[in-house]
Amino acid sequence: MTLADQLGPILRGELRKLAYQRYFLWAPMIVIASTVAPVAALGFALGHAASYCSTHGCASPPVPGPESVLTGFAGAGSPPFGMVAVLAVGAMTMLSELRYRTIASTLLVAPQRRLLIASKATIAAATAGISSAVGVFVAGVIFKTLAQSSGAQVEPFGTGNLVTVAQVGVVGSLLGISGVLLSALILRTTWIMVVVIAWPLILELVLPMPFGDLGERVGALLPLVNIKRWLGIDSDALFSWPPATSMAIFVGWVFAVGFVGVLRFTRARIGPAT
Repeated sequence: MTLADQLGPILRGELRKLAYQRYFLWAPMIVIASTVAPVAALGFALGHAASYCSTHGCASPPVPGPESVLTGFAGAGSPPFGMVAVLAVGAMTMLSELRYRTIASTLLVAPQRRLLIASKATIAAATAGISSAVGVFVAGVIFKTLAQSSGAQVEPFGTGNLVTVAQVGVVGSLLGISGVLLSALILRTTWIMVVVIAWPLILELVLPMPFGDLGERVGALLPLVNIKRWLGIDSDALFSWPPATSMAIFVGWVFAVGFVGVLRFTRARIGPAT
């Protein structure tokens, strides 16, 4: 029996379960909304400023770069709400089962735990990747529409931006997988959500601060910093390696969390709900 033959029934079972979980059905909409809303606000503000300056004779606001469409997803000048949302998408594939201990029943049906993690990671990668790419594409269209309707000069939303959309889809898929693997590693619903929310918004920014120059060098090796660099957001001044190496560092983090997470999940004692 091939791996696909083994994985197929488990994957179909996971899809049937998730189809009845409302919060997972809402998850792609939350990813899109968290990605679009900050960019729409930026486009509206830029358009309003351009309209005001054309009337009152002040200097027009500077032309924003193509990274503006990533404001909501990766935090180009704002918190990376989109990254938090796609991590949560991955975590949601396990949160309900861990919270109500129904994961034990699932393991009775699908006792091969590695295949169960692989099926959840596949669903998370597809959901997070597609919703991330759609969110950034919609954000770019809305940003251009709102800004240019009031006379603001913005770069065209063209082929270069579509490359960015594809990159975000890849990043979204990897973050979705990371959410599954973090859940498998932690196995505690409260701590899973703490890590999913706090790491992108707080911890990755705060951890290097007490260590001065050493902290800056160590901070350049953290996962989300490198993925932002690969997306063209963070300054090259922090890095001594090309953007492709930044992507490799991020993938290395995913594999490291995956190795430890799968090892932890396969050895954990998971009892039935009481």
